Amino acid sequence: SKAITLRGIPRLKVNETDVRISAMEDFVGRGDRRLAQVIVGAWRNGAGMDAWWESVERAYDAWNQAIHAAGLSWRGRRQEQESKDPTTLPLPWDHIDTGVDPQWLREDLQRAMAAMVVPDCSFAACSSCGVCGPEFGHNRIVAPPPVPMALPRVQPVSHRVQRLRLRFTKEGDAALLSHLDLLRLLDRALRSAALPISFSAGFHPLPRLQVGHALPLGVHGGGELLDLELTEVVPPVTLINTLQPQLPTGIQLLTAEEVPLGQKSLAQLLEGARWITGFCTESGATLPSQVWQAACRAVLAAPDLPWEDIDKKGRTRQRDLRPLLKDLTLHGQEGASVQLAVDVAIDPTGRSLKPEQLEPILAGRLGEGLCITTLCRDWLYLRPEAATPRQEITCL
Repeated sequence: SKAITLRGIPRLKVNETDVRISAMEDFVGRGDRRLAQVIVGAWRNGAGMDAWWESVERAYDAWNQAIHAAGLSWRGRRQEQESKDPTTLPLPWDHIDTGVDPQWLREDLQRAMAAMVVPDCSFAACSSCGVCGPEFGHNRIVAPPPVPMALPRVQPVSHRVQRLRLRFTKEGDAALLSHLDLLRLLDRALRSAALPISFSAGFHPLPRLQVGHALPLGVHGGGELLDLELTEVVPPVTLINTLQPQLPTGIQLLTAEEVPLGQKSLAQLLEGARWITGFCTESGATLPSQVWQAACRAVLAAPDLPWEDIDKKGRTRQRDLRPLLKDLTLHGQEGASVQLAVDVAIDPTGRSLKPEQLEPILAGRLGEGLCITTLCRDWLYLRPEAATPRQEITCL
């Protein structure tokens, strides 16, 4: 093949993409509203990490089943488009009224293909694209602001004199931020607040901040943890008052405390977490609180809680989840919906019991299929060694 031939050329790097990955990308890229049921079907069939080479076989089979179950074919959408004039095909944003006349877009494409010069309607005559009308009047030309002078590049400061530990909430729309997006948001907020954050050394300095045990996307957090390392001493109350205005609604700083610089990392100090998980029966039946409490006691009394899953290489593995479950109690009930307080342990590697793993275990004790309705990590617990005499806690 061409790839094998090119590999023989010195200092030339060749990357290959499995054709099945390209086929999946092409199908999604050409999809319309019918694509929604295909995506859901592929997910239910086990698709995930589709672009990873070790997952291609499983993902492709899952997509293939979902596509045929929806009554579609791999090349069906492409064949539909190839049989029509490209300029008459619907655009992805056609359901949004942009004001631009589709016929004007076709004519503008022809002018572009003919390399015709089209004057800027801000300074010349109106091109009748459809956005502006007679009621808009004439354009008012605003002179662009002067380009500011480039400031000299400043090397980020990497020394550390203080370490602060913050506890915050992640609720509402903020729960839809992924872990990486949250880190980027905190980085921007710290810069906007002009706080003296310390940066790591090296070719790509990063702010020294650490969020304890990432939350799954869409899950609310009532007591998350964040460690910051600063280049100057900042009182905890000053940091909260300075940083809070730069954060979006849903991220509320609760407390701040100073901890020793030499203390273990936040990930090593995590001991456990409390989840408030909402459940309801698949049948919609209302179970008495005594039944739920009895099921909780039965789960806690079990000597082991075997769990079987599949690793990235497709191998079956078995684990015992009982050491990770510390407590399970009824938190509240409203009709057919109940809330359970689940206390779980977090081992030094970050492994813990997930609420979705508890669902089938609890369903087996109840004899009823269950659905998770709400999910909130109410609190993160630290090991006793995290408590130090130097703590200065500020609650606002």
